[in-house]
Amino acid sequence: MLLGLVTKDAVNARLRKRRLIRTIVSMGSRELPYNLVGLTDAPDTPETRQTALDRLRHREVDLNARAYHDPATNMTTPREMGVLLEAIVRPMLAECASSAGPLSATVCHGMLDILRRQHDRSRLARLLPRAVEIGHKTGSDPHVSNDVG
Repeated sequence: MLLGLVTKDAVNARLRKRRLIRTIVSMGSRELPYNLVGLTDAPDTPETRQTALDRLRHREVDLNARAYHDPATNMTTPREMGVLLEAIVRPMLAECASSAGPLSATVCHGMLDILRRQHDRSRLARLLPRAVEIGHKTGSDPHVSNDVG
């Protein structure tokens, strides 16, 4: 959603300004899955989206895809993800209201709402009861599956 409003360059510049030097956004939410399933140059149509979804569901991924081998493709570190999550949560904590940070509580509530829409419960949320609400973000490469929340 953010990349639709601004550019990858603007997002990366903001990350650098916040001293998040190892977090890089180089592909959007359509580019990444298309790249993973060999549809990088395909037009963004409902048919392409369905084909990509079908290939992902069947784990028909291209292990030579840029997303798997380019170290500058949508990468981050656990520490930097912690910094980002803290920036989202801190403004919502009543006891920290005086040191809220650069984002308003309203904006942070919106971001947390997006994180709560994650459907993959096979990682962080795996052992939590369904009634427990969790905001989290998954990530993967060929050898590691991650989740932060």
